[in-house]
Amino acid sequence: MKRGLLWLFGLTLALTACASETHLPYRSWYLSFSDVPHMQVWVEDAQVVDVTGRRFHDLSPGALGDDNDPDDVSPAGWATSSGYGKGYNVTGAALPRQVYVRWQSLAEPRTYQATVDIPDSVRKLMLTKGPPDPNFKHMPPDARYYTKLNLGLAPGGWIRVWVGGVLEDPIPVMCVKATVVPQGPGLGKMKGHYAKLSPRAKAYVATHAIPYGSWDCNAH
Repeated sequence: MKRGLLWLFGLTLALTACASETHLPYRSWYLSFSDVPHMQVWVEDAQVVDVTGRRFHDLSPGALGDDNDPDDVSPAGWATSSGYGKGYNVTGAALPRQVYVRWQSLAEPRTYQATVDIPDSVRKLMLTKGPPDPNFKHMPPDARYYTKLNLGLAPGGWIRVWVGGVLEDPIPVMCVKATVVPQGPGLGKMKGHYAKLSPRAKAYVATHAIPYGSWDCNAH
């Protein structure tokens, strides 16, 4: 029994030492998307190309945001909590090389798309394990890795990228700007018809200007 435990311990160390962008120390990583208060979003399409060239489809979470944003909460700027969003576990993939997203920005309304190139520095962070936390000592070891990649989507086509984990706070790592999709929603299949804003968000947008400059990459 002791010999078996020693063998398992040695194997665990070997697997950890061999961890790389293609041999991950966890089963999956999490791709998510978030909006900003009152500026609701519909994600039409989301895809990932990992570092081996494999493409993963059907990762769109659909509608983001709800009707619970208080009127006194401003949408201006990126909140620290924006590092958490709605999405899917990308299982069986290596670390991401690119993330493609196309979405409807409902407050404008306008359709945007972007292919976000994920740099080596972000992938290196996704292979990093945070420090032990005595308050969560019974959590599995992979809970301390930065396995969550979140893309915040804002009017004007601004995208803010965070990396976080189950136990690790999200860290902002990138900011990029998407391009307008000239065909409009659904690549033209929706004949210009956008998803509807919730009643509360619609009322907010009708009485407040959209603070476009607050999400600009150069403003941070």
